[in-house]
Amino acid sequence: MQERAVRDRFAVVAFGGGTGLPVLLRACGERAATRLQRFVTVADDEGSSGRLRQELGIAPPGDVRNCLVVLPNRVVAEFGAAGSLFTSTIPPLLGAGVPDALAAFAGPIVYAANIMTQPGETAGFTLSDHLQAIAEHVGSVVSDVLVRRERLPEQVLSRYCAEGAAPVQIDREAIERLGVRVHRARLLPDAMDAEMRHDPDRLALAVHDVGAEVRRLAR
Repeated sequence: MQERAVRDRFAVVAFGGGTGLPVLLRACGERAATRLQRFVTVADDEGSSGRLRQELGIAPPGDVRNCLVVLPNRVVAEFGAAGSLFTSTIPPLLGAGVPDALAAFAGPIVYAANIMTQPGETAGFTLSDHLQAIAEHVGSVVSDVLVRRERLPEQVLSRYCAEGAAPVQIDREAIERLGVRVHRARLLPDAMDAEMRHDPDRLALAVHDVGAEVRRLAR
């Protein structure tokens, strides 16, 4: 992907876990943020995280480790991206004082929309359902949502569908009724193998562009 210069940088606070947060941390630290503040959940109970929790009775450290590894020591703060809705995205928002701080925050609060639904967790959910679930837990704090502009590659899509997942439907009118602004952007890598993942650089630049647009409109 061709790099684009970023003139104005923003302090970024990110919430999440799983594989999404370290992806966003790496790119924002390099491209879009002067300060990073990260809140990492360890509530995930699937895959290796679930085995650690069940067999050893410990909170899985992997997500925290991955987020620390991608940040150089000179970075002061931290942040995250979209992951499993109920086990990665919502849990770090429930910490003491976090909902009140988000409600009082004057800047944009951006949700990077999940690409696919997750069997057993968000099957049948539209994007407005994801946003409504967040609102039910922490209030109507999300101001902006980032959604992909690209078509999904058929080969990867068919594999996900065979496992019971489906593309998250962007029900724009319902989203806007929640008071959330929709931003379409190029978020996916040019080539995708077996995993549906956001491209870290494109995601970081899209987060930056939302901040820049909100700042411009506020002038």
